[in-house]
Amino acid sequence: MERSSKARRLGPVLAVPVFVLGWLPLVAVNYYTLAVGLILGPDAPVATAIAWVLAAAGVAASGWLMWRGLRWPGLTGTAVLAVAAAVTMLAVDWLRLYEQTWYPTHQSDYAAVLHEAESQDRNRIEFAERVDNGQSQPVWFVPTLTGRPDCLVGYAHFAGDPAKYRTGRPVDRNDYLKSNSCALHPTIDVGDGWWWMEGEPVGETAG
Repeated sequence: MERSSKARRLGPVLAVPVFVLGWLPLVAVNYYTLAVGLILGPDAPVATAIAWVLAAAGVAASGWLMWRGLRWPGLTGTAVLAVAAAVTMLAVDWLRLYEQTWYPTHQSDYAAVLHEAESQDRNRIEFAERVDNGQSQPVWFVPTLTGRPDCLVGYAHFAGDPAKYRTGRPVDRNDYLKSNSCALHPTIDVGDGWWWMEGEPVGETAG
């Protein structure tokens, strides 16, 4: 009897980490959707499906633990949280979240790369390349992912105003930012002169 009572008391306490751990794989798959797509290619939806199964398993396990301790109130609370988590997963623009949060969480790394790039008389270093076609104000590009079939993405540092490189004009002119046969467009200002860059094959029209 004492052991059963203790298990009921621990149920709600254990339910919380079980619930959270069940959803973490889905958060990771969604947040790193670019990397998952690059690594797995057409099998990327399989990873997403597996992550949803793990989330469902976490909900079921935490629901059982809450039922043991709190019965219907605990089970109802678990169901409400599960619905809220699922709606959040589907509603969040994960790519935009990645674009806006990756730089702030790695700010010192990008500052170090920029310092190295500006201190060396070269157009390319290990993590960055100069993509401004010799303009007076250099533009250093750090790709986030390489090997994507639909061109590069990443962050670029602008010493001046990047407005003329935004989307909405043909990219087959001489004055554009180019890396690996991709024209790069700044789309999101993430701070400190750094912008999230989207690439498209040279010769296509942006916008």
